[in-house]
Amino acid sequence: MKVVTICGSMRFEKEMQKIAWELETTKGYSVIQCVYNVENNAISKEQTDKLNAAHFKKIDISDSIYVVNIGGYIGSQVEKEIEYALSEGKEVIYHETERLNKVVADMSPDNYQYERTKDWVNFSKIWIEQNRGRITEEIG
Repeated sequence: MKVVTICGSMRFEKEMQKIAWELETTKGYSVIQCVYNVENNAISKEQTDKLNAAHFKKIDISDSIYVVNIGGYIGSQVEKEIEYALSEGKEVIYHETERLNKVVADMSPDNYQYERTKDWVNFSKIWIEQNRGRITEEIG
């Protein structure tokens, strides 16, 4: 059974909860979710730091992350989570893949940069950094 951590903007809180249900009931994944601030309490810097550290630990114990990128939106914190997951050799699964696949169609091990790095994780980071503007324009 694959263990996945859901990563996404809190603007998609309700959608992430529904997606977690679907992943467990249809795909058979074991889903680790975010902690939701259901009472909309103010969050201090210290609390934010603790929540972020806990979320990165969730990524550590997962096989992969599941990025909720509704409308192609990926915020700066989720970008950090993706980069971290890739650096740890985790699989990154995107909820909305059609537009993303269009953008990364040329991102394959046959690409010349992969041949230079021989490391898929580093190649991915290089490609994302070099194409960040294009990615944002295409999916945003």
